[in-house]
Amino acid sequence: MATHCSLRFMKITKKIISILLSLSIISCIPVSASETPFEYICGDSDRDGVITVIDSTYIQRTLCCGFYDNIMPNEINVMDVSGDGKINIIDATIIKKFLVSKIDTFPALSNNKFVKTGIPQTEEDVISELNLDTASTEDIKTFKKSILKLFNDVRDENNLVRFKYDGKLALAAQKRAEELVEKYSHTRPDGSYYDTIFEEFNLCDFFYCENIASGYGTPSSVTNAWMNSPGHKAAILEKKYRYIGVGYKHVDASESSDGKPHTYWSVLFS
Repeated sequence: MATHCSLRFMKITKKIISILLSLSIISCIPVSASETPFEYICGDSDRDGVITVIDSTYIQRTLCCGFYDNIMPNEINVMDVSGDGKINIIDATIIKKFLVSKIDTFPALSNNKFVKTGIPQTEEDVISELNLDTASTEDIKTFKKSILKLFNDVRDENNLVRFKYDGKLALAAQKRAEELVEKYSHTRPDGSYYDTIFEEFNLCDFFYCENIASGYGTPSSVTNAWMNSPGHKAAILEKKYRYIGVGYKHVDASESSDGKPHTYWSVLFS
């Protein structure tokens, strides 16, 4: 059982952020969403619960790196500060002006629309996303749905935004689970690191993580194992992650190299 989490920062982006923070009097205004688990802060691009100049930089990087077309759906809403239905340089500019103004709401918005409420994923939404996972049987989809419920039960207990299931992320996670049969590692069989799976499936995000496990036969047993491991537990409780996709692979004794049955799990977080 192993986990690996990382933030997709470029070195040049780090330098830009460092310079902005060191030279600017703009730092942070602690505007937070309420404790309702489906609320998030419009403009909080780095998901840390406050608005800083870094959030403006994230929006600019999204535009510069061409991530707009394949970022997760809700992140478009988070970065769409102007409310015009798209992400552009205006959104980054509004954040900067807001920070300079030292007031409690964006000047460009009326009626304090700073906090937007996210729509929880319905049962039908989950089924729709699971149906995108064409690599899995209905029984395996039930396993994956159970992982989502178990994770969200834990998130509810800790007053965190619930995970949404993402079908494309699930396809990537399923491929990772199948790769674990050949090589149980965060390094893929071709020698590349696991994060290359995101680009392969046209999934780009600033935040990503992978939990893997082997030898657990049920969703509850693998979830309990992850929750009893500090690194895995931290991934499940990380507030920056909002989406998951689950991969599961069972290998019969007749198919394994050691003549024993094995199960492999992969959860990709974004």
